[in-house]
Amino acid sequence: MATTYPDLASFRRARDLARSDRDAHAASIKHRWGMLHQRSVRGALFRDAVGDLVRGWKPVRRVMDLAHGRVNGELITAVGELFASTRSSWLKRVMYGGMSRIVGHLIGRLTAPDRS
Repeated sequence: MATTYPDLASFRRARDLARSDRDAHAASIKHRWGMLHQRSVRGALFRDAVGDLVRGWKPVRRVMDLAHGRVNGELITAVGELFASTRSSWLKRVMYGGMSRIVGHLIGRLTAPDRS
């Protein structure tokens, strides 16, 4: 939609305001992009994404629902090992047991207090 201005001075004020807004957004994007170059920020984003992925996994959601959200990695590992021991094939027992240990370790790291 075209905007008409009553005089040249009001057009220049609007143009300068738009340019300053554009420059502020450019500086914000540059700052965020610079943060992504920091290894610690990328690691935190990755751990958050993995945590969301693990918590979205149906077996983990069921265990968390049973424990009312208070779950630690050892509980996940123990329940996973229990589930794995009920499988008939040794390959499935090893696979589910290994997956439960990995998921338990990841959840344990995600829920542990930050020591940095």
